[in-house]
Amino acid sequence: MRADGQGTVHIALIDKVLLHIAVIDQKSCSWLMVLWRLFMRSQIGGAVVGLALALVASGVAEASEVILGPPLVFNTFGDVLVGLGFDANRNATLDGFTFQNQGLADKIVLTDGLGNILDSISTPAGVPSDAVSVDWSLKSGNEYFLLQTTLDNALFANYGSALPSNADISIVLSGTAGGTIAAAVANLNGFSNQYWSAFNNITTSATPLPSTWTMMLLGLVGLGFVAYRGLKKDSAAIAAA
Repeated sequence: MRADGQGTVHIALIDKVLLHIAVIDQKSCSWLMVLWRLFMRSQIGGAVVGLALALVASGVAEASEVILGPPLVFNTFGDVLVGLGFDANRNATLDGFTFQNQGLADKIVLTDGLGNILDSISTPAGVPSDAVSVDWSLKSGNEYFLLQTTLDNALFANYGSALPSNADISIVLSGTAGGTIAAAVANLNGFSNQYWSAFNNITTSATPLPSTWTMMLLGLVGLGFVAYRGLKKDSAAIAAA
């Protein structure tokens, strides 16, 4: 197939890419191929399909999950590190959380199940309810701990309810504390869901599937192709005038 008689469009190559994606995400790919062929048959269809694919891909990539947690009202005391533990249910990104604290400067760390620090961020003094934005990767099946590291700076609440979960993460330890990261991760106090410590409004989003990036790419290609055809028609009209 050719576009305006010039520049061969290699549909076979695009089909091959989509078939490869289908192995990973069959449900999305089947209608992607239909939309791609619709795009190739019509300039109007190309514009509509291109814009739709870009918007859908953007929406899928940005969908988020939030675990609210309870209001935290009591001051911790005698603990250097306080926080919670969770499992990743799928590949996801930790996008942010609200750090409830006593107003001191602090450092928040994300560790693995062995206590190795994977990511960290510093928080300022004087912000007792600090909405923190991060971009920390979570791998499906792994255990993580979110901990603050300044003595007597966190807030907590009595909890005792079922531990929440969503598509991205499952809280497995709503309150842990210790003098070191190793002690907090080992949960030497034997806590489970008795308390909820330091963090709420924990926000995550799924890592986009390959089909999501394919939708975005095809959407941009579609819009670019429509613009290209429009420019060619305008140039031809000017040349004929």
